[in-house]
Amino acid sequence: MKDIPTAGRGRFGLKPLLTALSILLAVSLFINTQLCYAISVNGETVGTAKDLASASALVSNAEQQASEILGYDYPLEEKVSVSAWLGGGSSAAEADILDHIDDLTRLNILYIDGAPVAAAEDASALDAVLDAALSRFRTDKTVSASFRQSVFIHYAFANRDILQDMDELLRLTDPAGESACRLDVETTEYAEIVHAIPYETETYEDDTVYEGDTLVVAEGVYGEEVVTERHTLLNGSLTKSEEISSTVTKEPVTRVVAVGTKERPPTASTGEYAWPCAGVITSLYGYRSVRVGSSLHKGLDIASAYGTEIYAADGGEVTFAGEMSGYGNLVQITHDNGDITYYGHCSSLAVSVGERVAQGQLVAYMGATGVASGTHLHFEVRPGGGEPVDPLGYLPDDGSHEMYL
Repeated sequence: MKDIPTAGRGRFGLKPLLTALSILLAVSLFINTQLCYAISVNGETVGTAKDLASASALVSNAEQQASEILGYDYPLEEKVSVSAWLGGGSSAAEADILDHIDDLTRLNILYIDGAPVAAAEDASALDAVLDAALSRFRTDKTVSASFRQSVFIHYAFANRDILQDMDELLRLTDPAGESACRLDVETTEYAEIVHAIPYETETYEDDTVYEGDTLVVAEGVYGEEVVTERHTLLNGSLTKSEEISSTVTKEPVTRVVAVGTKERPPTASTGEYAWPCAGVITSLYGYRSVRVGSSLHKGLDIASAYGTEIYAADGGEVTFAGEMSGYGNLVQITHDNGDITYYGHCSSLAVSVGERVAQGQLVAYMGATGVASGTHLHFEVRPGGGEPVDPLGYLPDDGSHEMYL
């Protein structure tokens, strides 16, 4: 009887079978294992790339970003290495590389007109600085406030030396400063302004008023208008004003004026005074020393020869002609505007009460009646019939009367 072959002795023995199984296992492991490239920064692996080209692109992009952030060329060849890696791993990104560069930091960054200015761990610290900058120019009337510059906060990479002192940032953003980081604040507010509305003047002819004269029958009254304006201010200074609405709160009242058409008689007042007599001025209006204390001299003394003619300074009606204590013989003329002129110390009078006189008409003769130290005319002007004033302010300055004081 023939021997029966045992396992491992025949054509298909145990050893070839084990070899085949090993090869099969290796092929399976190779198929399920990816060949990739590990990226390391300063010896620390930060991720992988699927191929060498991808790894190089990641490093190149990270190098470009780092250079832009730092403001100068920042090569990564001495800090970053790429090596073949057999096995799995998370895919790397530029941020993974930048996170491991000592010269960079990732914070909340304040950008002004696109330039990084300051950074903070907490974005609220930057917000507080911006709000403080806006509050410099907010008032109780402010309805909006904004920056003229482009301002935003973004979580990103920055130079590790970036400003992180919030007090210094507040100083640098002050619009009154010279810093390139200064922030100009534009505010808007509304204001209500009361404007006067001019009144109109209405005239009509009146035959009871002399030609050349006018009489105000009704005084004009300004109206009122409340205007709402929108004001735009830059750093607290008004740059633009726009009217939004207006409401008339008080209508104006028309001024009514009568224009005289009545023929003016010779005795009508002209409104201007002429010198009442010839002579020299011996005493002015005002306080002057007397034997006891001082006294207000209420008029102007003009001295000349006894009997010198005295004329009406302007047209009007004689309202007093006679003797009055202190004045002696006195003429009072009330003019059409209510003014009264006095002519005192006269030797004799040429008019009587109720008589109308024209400017330049003879009314009296110079003397020294009443309380007088010599021959002269005491001349007074009383506007509206009230207290006397300095006559020199009403008489023409024509040099016709010298002063002898």
